[in-house]
Amino acid sequence: NCTSKCKRRSGAPISFNTQTGAVIVGKISALNVLNFDAAYPFLIPKAVEYSAGLINYFFRGKMEIGLPADGIYALIDHHAQRCKDGCGFNKIKLKVKNATPGEDMTAGTLRAVVKFHRNKCYREDLGGDPGGPAFAGISCRSAEEEAFVSDPMAVATLATLEERELTFNFANVIPINATDIYLQIVFRGKLGEEPDAVAVTTKDISEPNYFAFTNITDKAYDFGDHSFHTLPYKASLAPDPIYGVSIAFRDGGPPLAQMAQLDPANHAQLAFLTDPGRQFVDIRYSSHRYTVGSPIRGPIPVSEFVGDVDTSTYGRTVVFTPSRGMYRNYYEYHRLPPDFTIYDCRVEVELCTQSTMAPFTPASAVEWTITF
Repeated sequence: NCTSKCKRRSGAPISFNTQTGAVIVGKISALNVLNFDAAYPFLIPKAVEYSAGLINYFFRGKMEIGLPADGIYALIDHHAQRCKDGCGFNKIKLKVKNATPGEDMTAGTLRAVVKFHRNKCYREDLGGDPGGPAFAGISCRSAEEEAFVSDPMAVATLATLEERELTFNFANVIPINATDIYLQIVFRGKLGEEPDAVAVTTKDISEPNYFAFTNITDKAYDFGDHSFHTLPYKASLAPDPIYGVSIAFRDGGPPLAQMAQLDPANHAQLAFLTDPGRQFVDIRYSSHRYTVGSPIRGPIPVSEFVGDVDTSTYGRTVVFTPSRGMYRNYYEYHRLPPDFTIYDCRVEVELCTQSTMAPFTPASAVEWTITF
């Protein structure tokens, strides 16, 4: 019927290709569903390949983030920046590498982005961190993820495979109680011959870690009874001020934090951001009675927030423990008799907890001079 109707209307000869299903009217071919069904197995994979190729082209830009020469991404005096939400880090230092093979990044801008949640239970004495009495697990973690963007940095040229150390400033401070921190670098500009390309890379970094330095020579410690005693006691006659304190975070690196003097019963604490794993610390100082001829140095494990929202678990890989009225992450103390060791304050002995000594207070904190 179709053939006869088409023939009467067009007056042209009609033929039917039984292999392809095409109806041929004169020299004109008409396609039907059989043609499309036969073509799908060939056309769809090709369309996917071309689409994937196009996507890969637009997102071919690659970068890498690394620690700067100083060994940490950020450093602040915790005493000066200890308030919840409003205090924290206002700059990030890092190495960025253009890892795009064969294509330079030119005529563009770089921005650092820090994505994070907040520890709502944070307290200035760190008693709201895991191990402290005010920490309540997953309920302390803010539900919303936030993102702070740095000021833009103009980039004339970042050649392919070139690595450069840069410092990014933030108008909004990265809060001292930030958790679940991810660091991103975003480039927008010319990539190879593409005039308006975008490249992004992301890295999981640590939450704020803390390193305290204290002078506890207002009493003397006796390893025989594991207790502190009022001076004078045995060979320890008087308190011992310390001088010229300096801390570096890379083997052979320059001091990043310094103070001229730390008197007995005084304390100081740094907060820093770094990579997960272990962090090198190098500390030097001297006193009236003792001189540290070689630096106190060694790696400390980096404390990270870890958890599972589905199972309501949340905590740190290294918990904080009490010491003289504060909760400590890592610390080094000068005591009588002297002891040149870095501690992470997990030992349940009086030397660590110092529970019988007068508590440290904000008034007894000494501020660091930061060079970072």
